[in-house]
Amino acid sequence: MVSISVLHRTLRALLEDRISIRDIGTVLETLAEYADKIQDADLLTDLVRERLGRTVTRPYIAEDGSLGVVTLAPELEEKLRHGVQRNEGGAVLSVEPEVLQTMVQEFEGLLTRAKQERSGGLPVVLSSQAVRAPLRRLLSRLDPRLVVIAHNELPPDVQVVGHGVVGAVHAHQAI
Repeated sequence: MVSISVLHRTLRALLEDRISIRDIGTVLETLAEYADKIQDADLLTDLVRERLGRTVTRPYIAEDGSLGVVTLAPELEEKLRHGVQRNEGGAVLSVEPEVLQTMVQEFEGLLTRAKQERSGGLPVVLSSQAVRAPLRRLLSRLDPRLVVIAHNELPPDVQVVGHGVVGAVHAHQAI
């Protein structure tokens, strides 16, 4: 059994990320499979997103089958993963303000370059599933069109093309 509240929050989260819910069968099947073990709507949404991987990524795949992405340096990804805190409102990033400020500045620079190089097109941010939702919330303040996809949501036949790494410059410093 899936509560109406969990179903509503999951569907709302998918729609906020501009993911079609036309495949409601897969959504309901995934929720039914995990809802008795997991009550956190963010975690359930991540499981649904994983099952809908092709639907999640399809709008961002180029004609040649590639997906342009910006990734996080492993050190930054790890720091963010350890800083994820869950509450009633969802997962949030709780890390040092300097780390967040530096990361946001790097994203701003990458986005500016990407918009110039790709005629306004934005690369997708690729992250781990653990930091995807809180990172998306943070980055939506920079540009609401920015998309954050988790590694496990990528279909196996998609060719990933890197357009930059955030946090790599500061890998030996605080980040």
